[in-house]
This record gives sequence, C-alpha cells and structure tokens, in this order.
Amino acid sequence: MMKTSVKLLTLVALFICVHSAAGLQCRSCGGSSCSSQTSQICSSGQSQCVSRTYAGSYNYGYYNYTYNYTYKGCASASDCTAAGSEFVSYNYGPNTYAVNTTCCDTDNCNNQNQPIVAPPVGSLQCYSCDPSSYECTANVTCNTQEVCAQAVVDQYNSSRPFYGCVSENLCNNPSLSRRYFGFSTSVSCCNTSHCNVPDLGLQCSTCTDSSCSSQRLVTCSKLAPFCYTDAYAGSYDYGSYNYSGIRKGCASSSVCTAAGSEFDSYDHGSRSYLRNKTCCDTDDCNTPNPTLPPVGSLQCYSCDPYSYECTANVTCNTQEVCGQAVVDQYNPSRPFYGCFSENWCNNTNLSRRYFGFSTSVSCCNTSHCNVPDLGLQCLTCTDSSCSSQRSVTCSKLAPFCYTDAYAGSYDYGSSSYITIRKGCASSSVCTAAGSEFDSYDYGYSSYIRNTTCCDTDDCNAPNPTFRRLQCMSGSGYYQYSVTCPFQTTACFSRSYTGSYDYGDYINTYSYTYKGCASASDCTAAGSEFVSYNYGPNTYAVNTTCCDTDNCNNQNQSIVAPPVGSLQCYSCDPSSYECTANVTCNTQEVCGQAVEQQQRQEQSWRQNLHCS
Repeated sequence: MMKTSVKLLTLVALFICVHSAAGLQCRSCGGSSCSSQTSQICSSGQSQCVSRTYAGSYNYGYYNYTYNYTYKGCASASDCTAAGSEFVSYNYGPNTYAVNTTCCDTDNCNNQNQPIVAPPVGSLQCYSCDPSSYECTANVTCNTQEVCAQAVVDQYNSSRPFYGCVSENLCNNPSLSRRYFGFSTSVSCCNTSHCNVPDLGLQCSTCTDSSCSSQRLVTCSKLAPFCYTDAYAGSYDYGSYNYSGIRKGCASSSVCTAAGSEFDSYDHGSRSYLRNKTCCDTDDCNTPNPTLPPVGSLQCYSCDPYSYECTANVTCNTQEVCGQAVVDQYNPSRPFYGCFSENWCNNTNLSRRYFGFSTSVSCCNTSHCNVPDLGLQCLTCTDSSCSSQRSVTCSKLAPFCYTDAYAGSYDYGSSSYITIRKGCASSSVCTAAGSEFDSYDYGYSSYIRNTTCCDTDDCNAPNPTFRRLQCMSGSGYYQYSVTCPFQTTACFSRSYTGSYDYGDYINTYSYTYKGCASASDCTAAGSEFVSYNYGPNTYAVNTTCCDTDNCNNQNQSIVAPPVGSLQCYSCDPSSYECTANVTCNTQEVCGQAVEQQQRQEQSWRQNLHCS
C-alpha cells in the first residue's frame, strides 16, 4: 500500500512538471467578435491569460468613427498585475475610450468574451481639451465612474494637453495611465463640476468641412499660442484631376514658429501644387479664407520628373518664377523644370524638405529662360490601349523611347486585358536599344509582356499586336475550337502512323492531334514530314502549321512515299538484333545513331535506321 501511494504521488508530480514545462494555454483571437479562437501555449514569463475589449469613438472633424474590438491571448505581469477585472475609460468630448480587461491563470480560462457595459451618464461636468486639436470646451459630461482630470500627453511629437473625464483608477496612477494612454504626467483628478480648469488661450476659428464653407469658434489651450489657416490646392495628370482644401484651428509652436505667412508652389505641367499657411496670435484672427494668386503671363519650360517629358507651355501664377533643379528622390536623378514660388530659389533647405531636390532651384524671371537640355522625340499614349498617340520632347536624361505592352487572361481565358504604355525612358529603364519578352501560361491565367527600347526620334510609333488565335483542338472525331494563349503563333495538325512488331503480333496505329502551337512547335507556316524504319517497326509524322483562325480544321492524312531500292542495315534498339534487309522509301536514306533514352518514341529515330 505504501509503495502504491509513493508511485501515485510520483505520477502526480511528474504530470505537474510536464504541464509546467509545456506552459500555460490561453485562448487567442482578435477582432470585433473574436468568433474564431485558437489555443496557444504561452512563452516563459507569460503567467496569465487575458481577455481585453476596447470600445470608443473618434471625431475626425468631418466624420465620426466608432469601434469595438476584442483581444485574447497570453499576458505578462506588466499586462496583468493579478487575476481579476480592470475597467478604465476617458472622455474628452469628441473622443471616448473604454477598456475592460480580465486576467486569469488557468488553462483556457479566457474563453468568454468580456463585453463593455458602459456605466450610466452622471451629472458631473468637466472642462475638456483635445490633445490632437488643442481645442478646449466646458461641456463634457462624465459617467458615474469617472471624475474630472487633467494631464499631459506625449504620444505625439510635442506635449499636448488632456482635460476631460477619466475613470477614478487612473488618478495618480502613472503606470496605468501611461500603459493605456501615453500620459507623460500623473493624472490629476477632482470631483466637482468644472474643477479641472485649463490654462486657456486664444479664440480661433476651425472648419466644419474640407472647403471651410462654414466655421465655428473654439477656445485653445495655452499650449497652442497661435491660430492657423492652411490652404492647399493642386492638380495632376495635366489638369484631369484637381483638389483643394482649407484647414483651420489652434496651433502649437511646432506648427507656427511666429505670426506670418508661408507660400509654396510649383507647376511642371503634368502636376501643380500650392500651399498658403498663415499663423496669427490674436483672437479669431484666422476667420478670413485665403485667396490663391491669379495666373500671370510668365511662360516657362517644364520637364516632368516622372515622365521626362519637356514642353514650353506652362504658365506661372503671379507669385512664381521660372526654375530648374534635379530631383533625387527617385533612382536615377530626374529633371524638374517649371514654375516655382520665389522663396524656393536658391533655398536648398526648403526645396529638399518638400521635394528632395538634390540641387538648389535655379530661377529666372523672363519667359522661357529656363531652357532644358532636350533630347529625343518620342510617342506617348493618350489611353490604355494606345489607340491615339502624341509626340513629346524628352529631356536628355532620358536617351531612349520605350514601348511597354502587356496582355493577359484569367479565369481560363474568359476575361482578358491589353495595355500599352509609351514615352521617354532613362537608362535605368532601358540599358540599350532592343526588346525584352516575358510570358507565362498555367491554364487559369496567362501573361505576356513585350518591352522595346529604341534611340531615334518617334521610333516607338508602332503598336505591338497581341492577337489571340483561334485553333481547332482535340483528336480523332472529337474536335472543338479554342482560344489560344497570347504567345501562340500558329495552329497545328499532326498526324501519326506506324507499326510495332511485338514478336507475337504486329500493332499498327494512326491518329491525328490538333491544337495551339508556340514558336518551338512550329517554326513557320507549312508542312513537315519525318519518318523512320528499322525493320520490325515503322513511324511517320506529318505536321502542318498555319496562322489564321481555325486553319487546322482539315485532317492531314499521311501519304507514304513509294518504296525505293535503297537497302540499309537495321538494328532494333529494343532487342539489339541486327539484319541487312530493311528497304527505305524514296525519301529516306541510311543512318545510324546511339540511343540515349530507351523506349521513347522520339529517341527511336536516333538508332541505326532509314531516316
């Protein structure tokens, strides 16, 4: 009895050791419902299972966003101080946030979701300051588990104010408040309405829509000593797409260093951009909407750093001059010619900060004074199929014209596409004049691409063709029309006939196969006949290739040439038997070879036989 007890205790201890070595097992998932859960083995140092649910809302000025998310998994001591539940929340007016965390320490104990049951709204009123916009108000209402609070947030690139409602467990708890919200100071709390009085500063206007057609007045935190207006506009694809917007609000010293305006603009034909930022430091000083400068009379050369195209027809606004620079944000360096706001001229810091210019912007103020180094004339497409083209002048930094044509199909050929692009090309795109071809076809999907580079004016005018040939496919009586892959160059019809002597009996055969052919199957349109004969066995193939739709609909019967008088030695590659009595037809001669692979139809032609 004593020995049995000792063995039982030993087994229990062994089970505990094995279980401990394996580690804690926790349910794992993530998502709004956490419906798909798996079990994971926790690593060393993860002694708890956690189930954490987040819920909240954000106001981004022009729209509101709400969310609800659940996470489950293994947790370390920093995530769970002990088994049990923890609820934290904050509310500063436009944004709300709540987290419900439950920790436990047995296998898969976190299998249940922990929904957030919001406490009822109370009567406590607090000041609120949004750490994103620096706007402060006095109308946020706390729930029954929250108190008024203030802190500083350093999650952003400058310290920002936080005033609003927080759950009481965040008060004077730096580790908890930093873990959830990135507060750089302890959260200072009080529990009477409007007791968390912020240091208030300016009154500033803010926009209620992207065009700032209507505005509202807000009170700023003293950490934002400026009001700002940021107006921007631009276009791309030669004016096909235009955009503009105005933003206003409170600004910290990282956004506005002093009261005043900063204007930046450029226009290189295919793209334009201008921005007017104004900072001021008196109440409601940013109410007026800015106006953009009118178009002037100065004409400049423009070179597009994306396409290398150069023209002489870009017109500057009244605050711009002609300029040129080199952009090295790309590989290789690219030309930039066009109109620039004057503050960019010879200002390397400003031009590099915004656009990565590797040189200062060199400016001049008479029409077409920024003459570029011009090179080839190349064709470029005006639509994806290149049904119409226009000739452009390239920068000398692009010494080639290119055509990049690609086509493909998917869903077993039921859908297909063709796209052609043309233009000026740098030496990183074209290393030399010539063509490069790539393709694949694996049934469900096919793809073909042909890139051609050339170095004379308008040499890229011809459009490549990607014709999808229709061919008859099948064998015998069962034939049907198919759409071939893009790389197909011909239709083929191949007829086989022959005989095999198996000793006890002779087997003769004849069949035809049809389909799509690549360049390796058909070198050119026409017919090809091959045959061999080494006594017991004969073989003949007649292949016909053609390059029009369904041109292989007729069967190609093999008409054997008449028997001639030429006699050859014959050695059977299967039995090694040699005789001297094989007679060739009128298109065959004597031949000999060494077989490399036995019992393969194609290799039999390589033995001693008439061929």
